[in-house]
Amino acid sequence: MRLRFREAGIKRLEAVASGKISAEAHLLKEKEEYLKEIEVLRAQVDRNQEVTRFALENLRLKEEIRRLKSLCDEGQVEMMNEQIKALHNKLLEALDWKLMHESDSLMNEKTKSKGSGVNDDLNELISSQEQDSAWGSNLKEENEFLRMQAIHNKAEMDVLQKKLEFCLDEKEELERYVSELLNKLEEERSSRLEKEAVQQTVVRSSPADVPTIKLNDQLELKTMVDAIAAASQREAEAHERAFKLSQENEELRSKLKSYVEDNKQLLELYEQNAAERNYKGSNEGEINENDTTDHTDAALHENCEEKQVELKKVVDNLEQQLTEMHEENEKLMGLYERAMQERDEFKRMFSSSGTPNRMEPREFECPEKLVEVDGGEDSLDKPHVQFDSKDLEGGTAPLCSLMQDAGESLELNMLGAIEVIPSVKDVHSDLQSEAGNYMEIDQDTTAAKLSEDLNSARAILKQALEKLSYSAKTVNEFCSLEKSFCEIDNLSREIEVTESGIEEKQRHLESVAIISSETKERKALTDSKLSALKYSLSNFSSSVAYFEQREARARMRLNASLSYLDNKKDELANLKKSKAEIEVLLSKIRESESATRSNIVLLKSKLEEESNRQENDKVLFAIDNLDKVDPSQRNLCLGGKATELLKTEEEKSKLQNEIKSSRESLAAIKMRFQDLNKKLMKVEKDMEGVSMEIQKGSKSVEELKFAMESAIQEKNTLLEIAENGKAEIDNLILEYQQSIFYVDLTEAEMKAIDEELKLESRRLEQLQIMRATSGKKVEQWLSHSGLLSEKLGAELQSVWATFEEAKSLLESEH
Repeated sequence: MRLRFREAGIKRLEAVASGKISAEAHLLKEKEEYLKEIEVLRAQVDRNQEVTRFALENLRLKEEIRRLKSLCDEGQVEMMNEQIKALHNKLLEALDWKLMHESDSLMNEKTKSKGSGVNDDLNELISSQEQDSAWGSNLKEENEFLRMQAIHNKAEMDVLQKKLEFCLDEKEELERYVSELLNKLEEERSSRLEKEAVQQTVVRSSPADVPTIKLNDQLELKTMVDAIAAASQREAEAHERAFKLSQENEELRSKLKSYVEDNKQLLELYEQNAAERNYKGSNEGEINENDTTDHTDAALHENCEEKQVELKKVVDNLEQQLTEMHEENEKLMGLYERAMQERDEFKRMFSSSGTPNRMEPREFECPEKLVEVDGGEDSLDKPHVQFDSKDLEGGTAPLCSLMQDAGESLELNMLGAIEVIPSVKDVHSDLQSEAGNYMEIDQDTTAAKLSEDLNSARAILKQALEKLSYSAKTVNEFCSLEKSFCEIDNLSREIEVTESGIEEKQRHLESVAIISSETKERKALTDSKLSALKYSLSNFSSSVAYFEQREARARMRLNASLSYLDNKKDELANLKKSKAEIEVLLSKIRESESATRSNIVLLKSKLEEESNRQENDKVLFAIDNLDKVDPSQRNLCLGGKATELLKTEEEKSKLQNEIKSSRESLAAIKMRFQDLNKKLMKVEKDMEGVSMEIQKGSKSVEELKFAMESAIQEKNTLLEIAENGKAEIDNLILEYQQSIFYVDLTEAEMKAIDEELKLESRRLEQLQIMRATSGKKVEQWLSHSGLLSEKLGAELQSVWATFEEAKSLLESEH
């Protein structure tokens, strides 16, 4: 039958693998087959006699163990040992007394039988031999029976002693186990003292309740064992979770290490690309334009970062130089104010005096003042372009290096350029005004010479103005370059923000996708549960009918066993009644036996008396015959004595016949006694067998009652399941609808997130395109214009040279 079930299951699995049957139908069919197989196995178990026998044996052993445990607990083993020893001693004393009494009675009978006649001796010998053989056989049988009983009792004592030792060992083990459990429980309770106040009180009362728990409180012991099992299970689960978390941490660490290594490799690649790009410079601009936008963006970003670090250092140096130059500007402004005051004084003196002799020293003084003023203006202009005279005297290399380092400090350079141009214009206007004044003063003597010098100075200053305009253009180019760099930085920041937002939305989308898959799985699971529950509820009617049939069968078996048990009890009552009757008959036979024995003894004593009296009469008769000589008297005496002798012989024969009949009746009584003993033993054996059958029947009745109760309980549980199944179906329908709602919600959320991701990706592409265009513009500016810092340095150096030339010209005139 089971092989048929297995073959059917294999065929169904093959059909599922080939796609002929769905998985749900396969599961339902497999459930039905398993239920049928369980029913078949239950029927086999119910019909199996060995199972019932083993169950009865287990119940008997459990009862015996319980009894032995109660004996061990109550200390009755010592009492039983003392009672067994006392009974053994009494048995030995009774056997010794009986043997001695029987031997004394036999000796007395033998001594009495020696004094009788020859015939009596022969009869008595025969009867005594028969009696001796019967009593000897009885004694042997009784001795053998008592010896066997003693051996059996000794074996039982040994078995009980072994069982007692085993029970004591088991008790010690149980006590140790209970103590361990109590220790574990105390530890568990001590760990939960802060959380549960109720267990704290239990822990406080537990040391006082230990003896009672060891003896009687099995319920508390069961709760202790359950609590310890739950704690061990939780500990095992915690170990498993810790192990899983450690594995996950190791995996995450390995992933982080791999990510860090990848980042390091990427940074090394970026640094290599940046170094190669800086090394190639402007000569390989056209080749770099053919590279991909990603490499250009990365190189520009790294160049911007490096330049920002360098520019911070340059800005700090320039701020220090700016503070120094401001101090020099203040000093030069003071000198310029004093020069203006001297010029005003010189004009007043020139207007008050009219002789040319006084004008000559004034003429010589005025160029000195002008030189001082020009020198002051030049030194005033120097800090605005952020250069020292020492650097200019030393050459153009420091200037170029400083302008190269100041690639992005364009605001300061712009301010410097803006300040340089008005200062030069002021100087030019001052020089023109002073030149006009000098021309008015020296109209007669030095007009031509001063006009030539002033014209040359104007030309030089115009050239300086043109060069400063070129430098202002370069400064404007610096400003545009700085703006483009700032734009690239802002675009790169926006790109990073958008990329981080896209990554977050992608992670959110992944989490939503996982949630949607889980909700779909939950939906499928609830659907399968709902279909299975509907199918099971449809099959509940057949299951209920099966359980009702099972209950009816159990009830029929119980009734049959109860009737069988009643019959056996009636049989036991009849056997007890017959036993009582046999015991009454045995008591009567014992009384009749004792009466016949006493009658035999009495008859024997009478026979002995008659025999003794007959012998005495014979002796007296012989003496009388010798004394009497007269024959007539002798004959009379002989006649009288003969009648007496005949009477005595008749009485003697009567006594012997009575003795013989009494012995025969005694033998018959013994035979009847033996038969009754055999019947009594047979009845006792039958009673033992019937009592064993009654015990087995009572146990089987209990088992059948338990089976019937279990069948009833299973039927009730099935009905409860059927009732609860309807409510569970409603709950499953509600859960199914909720899962459908969650699936739709997650799908809508995924669509919205996907649209947002598309928008963000488009924006990211636009930002990357804008950054790439700005980077290309910067590269084009750098490739077309070259190094703006070098160009600006050259222009400023040329402007400074023009100023030096004008200064030298004015000094030569002076």
